[in-house]
Amino acid sequence: MDQKSIDKRVGILDWGIIFSFLIMIVIIYIPLDIWAEEEKYKKDSRNRMEIISNAEEFFKEITGSYTIDGEELFYIVDAAIDSTIADSLFFGEQNIYYGNKPYKVNISKGFLDRADTTFSVGVNRKKNIIDTIFTVKMMNPELNIFDTIYVNTNDIENIKQDSLFNGIINFSETNYTENFTDYLSKKYKLTNDLLNCPLTGEPYELVVNNDDPEEVFFKVKSPVPNDYKERRFFFFSFESGDHGYIEDKRKSWSSK
Repeated sequence: MDQKSIDKRVGILDWGIIFSFLIMIVIIYIPLDIWAEEEKYKKDSRNRMEIISNAEEFFKEITGSYTIDGEELFYIVDAAIDSTIADSLFFGEQNIYYGNKPYKVNISKGFLDRADTTFSVGVNRKKNIIDTIFTVKMMNPELNIFDTIYVNTNDIENIKQDSLFNGIINFSETNYTENFTDYLSKKYKLTNDLLNCPLTGEPYELVVNNDDPEEVFFKVKSPVPNDYKERRFFFFSFESGDHGYIEDKRKSWSSK
């Protein structure tokens, strides 16, 4: 066999190795990419169902009943939040108009705080606190002696009004970092696109179960069937899996 034939066979072998390597990469990485896509859609869909379920509970709180009209649901709850932000006196019995139809609502004073933290993405943050610590002398009437206590800036004025207060001995500044969750920077509106499944674009199924008048509850269910599949790259398939449902505030996927 001459050198030219040997070189030709080596070249074919090299290309065969390269092709096999590429096939291996495809077999390994494309399924990983598809699995990540499946989880992304499932997570997004379940998050939307949680938003709908939470909105329904607020709707029932302020109107006294559930609704299966998603657009009505989001409009009334969002309008209640916006009205409470715009007017600090917007609580108790009020009217909200949806189209030409007035809705009688009853807004509790804690409504806005709960709605703000529900329809937002909590961000963990840190803030630097500079505080003054006072060393205070207080009378102990039982032992008839003076006790020493330490009080920060927030409490010092109340302590001064105490009949047992006997004076401030000294004070010092302290500096520390406090962790907190910020719910205001990433608030989101209840937009109608959240009423539809991110995978198929079909609306979620909204059901009010009032078989028992004493135990009426709401259910939101994904429109995606458990056996939903889409072809990917000829040889692979995207499988949605079970996106689940929320019934009476219980998530079907919580026990899985």
